[in-house]
Amino acid sequence: MPDVPHVPPAHETPWAIAEQNRILHQHILTQRQLVPQGGGHRPYGPPHNIFVLPSDPAAFAHQPADLVVTASAGLRLSELNQVLRSHRQWIPLQPMDGLDDTVGGTVAAAVEGPYRGYGPFRDRIIGLTCIVPALGPINLGARVVKNVAGYNLTRIFWGSRGTLGVITAITLKVSPLPESQAAWRVPVTWAQLSGKIAQLQDMMSTWASLSLIWQEDHLTLYAVAHGRKVRLTALEKQLGPAHATDLPVISAEGPLLTIAGSIKRSSVIDFLAHWPSAAPVQVEVQSGTFFGYLMRPSEHHQLRAWIRDNGGALRVLRDDNAITPSPFVSDPWWQQLKSQFDPDGCLWDPRKG
Repeated sequence: MPDVPHVPPAHETPWAIAEQNRILHQHILTQRQLVPQGGGHRPYGPPHNIFVLPSDPAAFAHQPADLVVTASAGLRLSELNQVLRSHRQWIPLQPMDGLDDTVGGTVAAAVEGPYRGYGPFRDRIIGLTCIVPALGPINLGARVVKNVAGYNLTRIFWGSRGTLGVITAITLKVSPLPESQAAWRVPVTWAQLSGKIAQLQDMMSTWASLSLIWQEDHLTLYAVAHGRKVRLTALEKQLGPAHATDLPVISAEGPLLTIAGSIKRSSVIDFLAHWPSAAPVQVEVQSGTFFGYLMRPSEHHQLRAWIRDNGGALRVLRDDNAITPSPFVSDPWWQQLKSQFDPDGCLWDPRKG
């Protein structure tokens, strides 16, 4: 990918982007029940009336000194990080299934990753450009980190799955690229688990990721550290040589559902003990964020009930057959926004299938 082009002023949307948004708005208004799609990794239900967002121009504003980048929504995470790497920066997000999502699809599907030592990905979003059928292209948030106080309107589109508007550009806070990376693989038993987690947390107050993976009846703890080489060398003296530089990707043959969510950190071990599926699951211990697969509808019902009773949150990232309850339908806030943003039903409405 070429170097980042000339950076326009932070308050200005380049003409090419504005023209693209105008054309897309007209296209949306002439269609009905469009389903915006990024990389196509997170569908809900069979494909129907798919609208693929163009990926060009890929990155049109990068302010390295301010640790801010604005990218088109169709740009893939790997492509964005390739652009940022030349400035020793990156977006610390790796979907747990290893798929290369688009930036817009990541926001629309509410995808988080295991690098919770950097904080949630959602908090990196400081600005969005969206096409809302009733309003046209709108800008939410800002293109600078320092912004006025008030309600963060970008949160409206987090996990909205293209039902309220089509995301066309995103402004994100980026992080300096770590000098070194190392990952340790620690097989554990249920009896050892609590003590081993405490031991690792005593070694480092915040890991890039401290994740548990339950797969094929085996429990494995992964500790990932990012930082200065001297610090990682000190950890090697305590833990032995690092096994890798990153987390493994978890996958399952023919999964029915791909799910994600969050639980209380104090409930991580209990959550794994109640995991209903033979398919794998990964939990980030420091944050309670989880990702996994379910093989039968009954497993989803069972897990949803447990999470509801224990104060967590569950969302479906992929459901090819739409066997789970339609998202948002019971949410009065979403229904109110839908009636205001898309009164003519130009975008997908889960109430209509």
